[in-house]
Amino acid sequence: MNKDIFRKYFLIMAGFYTLWVCAYFTTLYIGSLRGEAFRADLPIDEKIPFVPEFFPIYLLCYFTTLGMFLVSLEAEFLNRGYVIHIYTNLCAFIFFILFPVQGPDRSFFVSDGSFLQNFVAFFYSVDDRYNALPSLHVANPFLLVFLSFGKTGLSKRSMAFLFLAIMISLATMFVKQHYFYDVMAGLFVASLGYTLFGRIRVSKDYW
Repeated sequence: MNKDIFRKYFLIMAGFYTLWVCAYFTTLYIGSLRGEAFRADLPIDEKIPFVPEFFPIYLLCYFTTLGMFLVSLEAEFLNRGYVIHIYTNLCAFIFFILFPVQGPDRSFFVSDGSFLQNFVAFFYSVDDRYNALPSLHVANPFLLVFLSFGKTGLSKRSMAFLFLAIMISLATMFVKQHYFYDVMAGLFVASLGYTLFGRIRVSKDYW
């Protein structure tokens, strides 16, 4: 992969992130307009403590898609990875509109004035959580895991991605972004998306 091709794929990735953010907040806005949302909480969710120190780990979910470049720079692999991510996320956004599910209540949180907790407070203020199930914060890291295992098998890199995906999944619950059901649904969506959209024929040449 030469610099021009890498720059092109990086711009495609940047466009994906931009559209993802727009779609995320659009579905959140639509959910708020409906004024109704389902809840997916279980008794186990009440036993999970709030641990703000997990927030930096949670934020890693927004960068895991970039991990594809660490797995392989082959054209077919990257093309398939892009297709799987785009279609899986698109299906989830459609579900958010049709079936809005609200995340955990965070009215208990009061910042202690530290940088971390002030950041958490800001994050909560712009995220009303009407699009909690399935958790794309969980689905996208696991899409990277499946892509890595599919390409490199039980490599150290794949195991590292798996560990990261598990830690992010736990973090989403410890920072009260998602319920346990949301996390399991995110894992299911990632598995289904990889299985279904991974069968789509893609070009073996760079786009």
